[in-house]
Amino acid sequence: MSIPASRRVILAGLWATLLAREYWTRRQSGYAAFEPATLVLLAWLIVPAAIVYVRSVLAAPAFLNRALIIVAPAAYLLTARAVAQLSAR
Repeated sequence: MSIPASRRVILAGLWATLLAREYWTRRQSGYAAFEPATLVLLAWLIVPAAIVYVRSVLAAPAFLNRALIIVAPAAYLLTARAVAQLSAR
């Protein structure tokens, strides 16, 4: 099953909005915006996916599971960090 391009753009925009909201909320409450490890994980998640997406739009379709497997560890680690922070509260 493939997600249409228009919905992918909407989902990416929603995700970016939620991330920006989290950043702004943390800054307003006096917490550090994001820990450096979290920023590295976010870059690991976003940059390769963005490169594959741009390549898919400009050239041959490459937005496939095998092209995005490199971001899976970052997604898992970010999820683990979120769960750890929830349990710490």
